[in-house]
Amino acid sequence: MRCSSVVFAVMLLIGSSLLPATAQKSTSDDADRVVRTIIVSDTSSDAKPEAAADTSGAATVRPGAPGEVSRRYESTPDAAPEATAADIRFMQHMIPHHAQALDMTALVEERTDNESLHQLARRIELAQSDEIAQMAGWLAAHDAEVPPLPAAVEGPDGAPVRDPSHAMHPPMQMEGMLSADQMQQLVEAEGATFERLFLEFMIMHHEGAITMVETLYASDRGGQTSTVNALASHIESAQVTEIARMQQMLAAYE
Repeated sequence: MRCSSVVFAVMLLIGSSLLPATAQKSTSDDADRVVRTIIVSDTSSDAKPEAAADTSGAATVRPGAPGEVSRRYESTPDAAPEATAADIRFMQHMIPHHAQALDMTALVEERTDNESLHQLARRIELAQSDEIAQMAGWLAAHDAEVPPLPAAVEGPDGAPVRDPSHAMHPPMQMEGMLSADQMQQLVEAEGATFERLFLEFMIMHHEGAITMVETLYASDRGGQTSTVNALASHIESAQVTEIARMQQMLAAYE
C-alpha cells in the first residue's frame, strides 16, 4: 500500500511538469501537499501502538477569562476528581442567583423600547435558563438538594417550582444579588431611568457571579470535575463579556 501510494505521488509530480508554465506552480504545490499527506499517513499507519500518546492520565482545563491564561488541573485514573461540597454549594447557590437575573430580564419588555437592551435581556434569559436546567440536572444526579426553579425552566422530575414572590424576597442573598429594595426600584422605574438602573444592577449581579466562580476555584478541589469546570468557566467568560458590553451601553447615559 505504501509503495503504490508513493508511486502515485511521483506520477503526479511528473505529470505536473508537462503542464503549461502558468499551471505548473499551483499543480506542483498541490502535488507536493499530496506527497506530504501520503507520507505522513503511511508513517502513521506503520506506528506501533506503544508509540501512541499516553492517555492514562487526565486533566481538567479551566479556560481563562479574556486576557487571562488557562488553568490546568492534573489527575490520574486512581485519583480522578470527584464532586466536592464546594461544587454542590456552587450549583445550589448559582441557581437562585441566575433566577433573580431572569426576574430582572422579565421586566425589560414592558418598561423600555430600547432594542439593544431587549436583545441583551433575551441573551441573558436564554443562557441562564439553560444553565439553571443543567445545574438542576447535575444536582439531582448527585443526590443533592435542588433549589426551587423558575416555572419557565424545565428541571428534573420532581424539582420544586419557585414561588414568584421570591422575585421580591429572594430566599438567599449571594454575591451581587439585588436586595428587596433594589428590586423594587427596578420594578417601579420606566424608560431611560429603568434602562440605566437595569444596566447598573445587572453589572453588579454579573460581578457577583464571577466572584462565586472564583470562590469555587479557590476552594479545596473545587471545580475540578469536567461538568462543573465547564459550566463555571462558561459562566465566567460569558459574564465578563456581557459586563464589557453593558459598560459600553451605560456610558451613553453619562
